[in-house]
Amino acid sequence: MAAVRYYLDEHIAKAVARGLRNRGIDVLTLSEAEMLGASDEDHLAFAYEEGRVLVTYDDDFLRLAARTEKHAGVAFAPQGRSIGEMVRGLTLIAEAMEAEDMQGHVEFL
Repeated sequence: MAAVRYYLDEHIAKAVARGLRNRGIDVLTLSEAEMLGASDEDHLAFAYEEGRVLVTYDDDFLRLAARTEKHAGVAFAPQGRSIGEMVRGLTLIAEAMEAEDMQGHVEFL
Protein backbone atom coordinates (compact mmCIF):
# COMPACT_ATOMS: atom_id res chain seq x y z
CA MET A 1 0.00 0.00 0.00
CA ALA A 2 1.30 3.40 -0.96
CA ALA A 3 0.59 6.76 0.63
CA VAL A 4 -1.38 9.40 -1.24
CA ARG A 5 0.95 11.98 -2.80
CA TYR A 6 -0.26 15.23 -4.32
CA TYR A 7 0.43 17.32 -7.42
CA LEU A 8 -0.93 20.87 -6.92
CA ASP A 9 -2.33 22.85 -9.83
CA GLU A 10 -0.87 26.31 -10.37
CA HIS A 11 -3.89 28.03 -8.78
CA ILE A 12 -3.53 26.23 -5.44
CA ALA A 13 -1.87 28.52 -2.87
CA LYS A 14 1.69 27.72 -1.84
CA ALA A 15 0.45 27.83 1.76
CA VAL A 16 -1.55 24.65 1.04
CA ALA A 17 1.68 22.90 0.00
CA ARG A 18 3.41 24.15 3.16
CA GLY A 19 0.54 23.03 5.37
CA LEU A 20 0.54 19.54 3.86
CA ARG A 21 4.31 19.24 4.07
CA ASN A 22 4.16 20.27 7.73
CA ARG A 23 1.92 17.24 8.20
CA GLY A 24 4.41 14.94 6.48
CA ILE A 25 2.46 14.65 3.22
CA ASP A 26 4.38 14.42 -0.06
CA VAL A 27 3.49 17.39 -2.29
CA LEU A 28 4.79 18.56 -5.66
CA THR A 29 3.66 21.89 -7.09
CA LEU A 30 3.23 22.55 -10.77
CA SER A 31 6.04 25.12 -10.72
CA GLU A 32 8.40 22.72 -8.89
CA ALA A 33 7.67 20.15 -11.59
CA GLU A 34 8.46 22.81 -14.23
CA MET A 35 5.10 22.18 -15.90
CA LEU A 36 3.98 25.81 -16.31
CA GLY A 37 2.22 26.23 -19.63
CA ALA A 38 1.46 22.53 -20.11
CA SER A 39 -2.01 21.48 -21.24
CA ASP A 40 -4.55 20.05 -18.82
CA GLU A 41 -4.12 16.67 -20.52
CA ASP A 42 -0.36 16.85 -19.93
CA HIS A 43 -0.87 17.70 -16.26
CA LEU A 44 -3.22 14.74 -15.75
CA ALA A 45 -0.78 12.44 -17.59
CA PHE A 46 2.19 13.74 -15.59
CA ALA A 47 0.33 13.21 -12.31
CA TYR A 48 -0.53 9.66 -13.43
CA GLU A 49 3.08 8.88 -14.37
CA GLU A 50 4.27 10.25 -11.01
CA GLY A 51 1.51 8.46 -9.07
CA ARG A 52 0.20 11.76 -7.68
CA VAL A 53 -3.35 12.92 -7.06
CA LEU A 54 -3.99 16.16 -8.94
CA VAL A 55 -5.36 18.91 -6.68
CA THR A 56 -7.27 21.59 -8.54
CA TYR A 57 -10.04 24.22 -8.59
CA ASP A 58 -10.34 23.82 -12.39
CA ASP A 59 -13.47 21.90 -13.37
CA ASP A 60 -11.93 21.10 -16.76
CA PHE A 61 -10.10 18.32 -14.91
CA LEU A 62 -13.45 16.84 -13.89
CA ARG A 63 -14.37 16.46 -17.56
CA LEU A 64 -10.97 14.96 -18.37
CA ALA A 65 -11.17 12.53 -15.45
CA ALA A 66 -14.67 11.49 -16.52
CA ARG A 67 -13.32 10.46 -19.94
CA THR A 68 -10.67 8.09 -18.59
CA GLU A 69 -9.91 6.05 -15.52
CA LYS A 70 -6.21 6.25 -16.37
CA HIS A 71 -5.35 8.87 -13.79
CA ALA A 72 -3.95 8.77 -10.27
CA GLY A 73 -6.96 10.63 -8.91
CA VAL A 74 -8.28 14.16 -8.74
CA ALA A 75 -9.02 16.13 -5.57
CA PHE A 76 -11.36 18.90 -6.65
CA ALA A 77 -12.10 21.97 -4.56
CA PRO A 78 -14.68 24.57 -5.53
CA GLN A 79 -13.36 28.13 -5.78
CA GLY A 80 -13.38 29.93 -2.46
CA ARG A 81 -12.18 27.11 -0.21
CA SER A 82 -9.89 28.54 2.44
CA ILE A 83 -6.31 27.36 2.85
CA GLY A 84 -7.29 25.72 6.13
CA GLU A 85 -10.21 23.87 4.51
CA MET A 86 -7.93 22.70 1.71
CA VAL A 87 -5.23 21.45 4.08
CA ARG A 88 -7.76 19.70 6.34
CA GLY A 89 -9.57 18.05 3.43
CA LEU A 90 -6.41 16.87 1.71
CA THR A 91 -4.96 15.64 5.00
CA LEU A 92 -8.13 13.62 5.61
CA ILE A 93 -7.87 12.03 2.17
CA ALA A 94 -4.21 11.19 2.78
CA GLU A 95 -5.03 9.65 6.16
CA ALA A 96 -8.13 7.72 5.08
CA MET A 97 -7.09 6.47 1.65
CA GLU A 98 -4.19 4.76 -0.07
CA ALA A 99 -2.85 5.81 -3.46
CA GLU A 100 -4.51 2.73 -4.98
CA ASP A 101 -7.91 3.90 -3.67
CA MET A 102 -7.55 7.17 -5.57
CA GLN A 103 -6.73 5.55 -8.94
CA GLY A 104 -9.38 6.73 -11.41
CA HIS A 105 -11.30 8.41 -8.55
CA VAL A 106 -12.42 12.01 -8.02
CA GLU A 107 -12.72 13.26 -4.45
CA PHE A 108 -14.56 16.53 -3.77
CA LEU A 109 -13.32 18.81 -0.98
